[in-house]
Order: sequence, then C-alpha cells, then structure tokens
Amino acid sequence: MIRNPWTPMLLGLAVEVIAFVTLLFLPETLPGGYTNASILPTPSTSGSSQAITSTSAAIPSGHHSPSPAQRSLEFLGRAHSSLAFLVSDSCILLIVSAFIVHMLFLNRNVMLQYISTQYAVSIAQATVLISIRSGLVFLLCIIILPVISLSVRGRLGAKRADLVLSQVSAALLALGFLGVGLAPNLPVLVTGLLTNALGWGLFPFLRSLSTGLVEPHHVARLNSCIGVFDTAGLMVGSPLLAALFTKGIEVGGVWFGLPFLVCAAVVTVLGLILARVRV
Repeated sequence: MIRNPWTPMLLGLAVEVIAFVTLLFLPETLPGGYTNASILPTPSTSGSSQAITSTSAAIPSGHHSPSPAQRSLEFLGRAHSSLAFLVSDSCILLIVSAFIVHMLFLNRNVMLQYISTQYAVSIAQATVLISIRSGLVFLLCIIILPVISLSVRGRLGAKRADLVLSQVSAALLALGFLGVGLAPNLPVLVTGLLTNALGWGLFPFLRSLSTGLVEPHHVARLNSCIGVFDTAGLMVGSPLLAALFTKGIEVGGVWFGLPFLVCAAVVTVLGLILARVRV
C-alpha cells in the first residue's frame, strides 16, 4: 500500500474471484431421493375423493376478491404464524436479538481512522495492525475454535457448550474493545486487538446455539430473522460508530476511543444477558 495503492486492491479482487470459483465445487446438499413425484396424488385415492377435491378447489360463481383489509389481516396472520416460534421461547428471542449489534463490530473504517489519528501512524501502518487481528481470527476460525468446540461439546453437550463458549467469547470481546479504547500506546493496542480477536467466535456460537434450540423445520426462518437483525444493525451501527468517533475526537482525553468503549459496554450487556440464558 505504501508503494502502490492499486496492488492490494487488485490482490484483494483476485482473492474474491478465487472465493467465487470455489463455490462451483460445492456439492449439492438436497436429499438425493427427493423428487417432485412426492407431491403427486397417491394411486390409492378413490374417485369420490378426487371429485370432492376437484369440487372444493373450484372457484364458486360470484366469488369476490378479498378487500385490502382482509388481505392485511391474512398477511398479519401468516406473519404471526411464521414468527410464533421466535417469541415462544425467551431464550431464542434474546439470542436472535443480539445479532442487531453484530455488524457494530465489523466496521474497519472507524478502527483504521482511530489508530491512524490516535497514534499518529499512516493508514497503511494501521492496516497492518488490523491485519494482525484478522490473521488471528482466521486461525481461530479454522483451527482453534473447532478444536475447543469439539472438546467442550464432548464434556458438556452441544447446547451447553455453545452457551458457555458464547459467554467466554463475550467476555474476551468486551475486554479487547476496552483495551483498544483505552490503549496509551501501540503495544497495548496490539494486545487489545489480539484479545478482541479471541472473542470473535461469539456470533457463530450464538448462531449454533439458537439453531439447536428450535425445531429443524424452523431453522430457515431462524436464519432469515438473524439476517434481518444483522441488516438492521448495519444500518444503525455504521453511522453510530462514525458519530461516536467524531464525538470522541471533540472531547479528547480518555474518551478518544469512545466508539470502542461503547462496543465494550454493549458486549458486556450482551454477556450479562447470556448469563441468564438456560438450556
């Protein structure tokens, strides 16, 4: 980046292309025995029942289309039926609602500006520091977390293990954000970044925990709800962090790292909520 800003951008684009090509080699995950024939009428259906079905399916003469109010009520009824599983268990609702703060922690732009401004380093040098955290997160996801998860699951069971690992991850994430927000120099900042990276398994563990708490036919709806909360968090989180960064610069002093102090407080509250979850 110091020599030529186009080099990292083109390298990043090449890595993205490799990722998309990899998708072509993913195997099909639908059950092999599934066919459209499974929804056809069975041969044992009697003629009388077929006649009844045909009659019931016919649209009666003089039939009127539903009014807008009726369509609205019908839509609300379907929405309530689809989301009933979400509000039926307070644990599921608490876990899913936690994803609204997920995107709050993925904004690298504020982190780059904070490091560059606070410690008087270039954007290129700040990028290197953040890349150290990214490298640890990479190792965490492909090696460390799977090994720890398998070990803890063998002792506590799947749901209990996901809950405990979520609580530990929340504590590390909050401690890391606190260290980043209060770091007086670069060595302490790097320590905070590394501690923060160790907690990045929080949301994968929460997703796994919530999936284990719902019935299999609700998993798709659950992930759709998580996606909605993620998107809402992104819409709110990005401008919020930018505003906090601006306010931190105006106030100065210990409040210079205000965005990360707020993130630490948010994760602390999330950890306290997880402490009340029972599986």
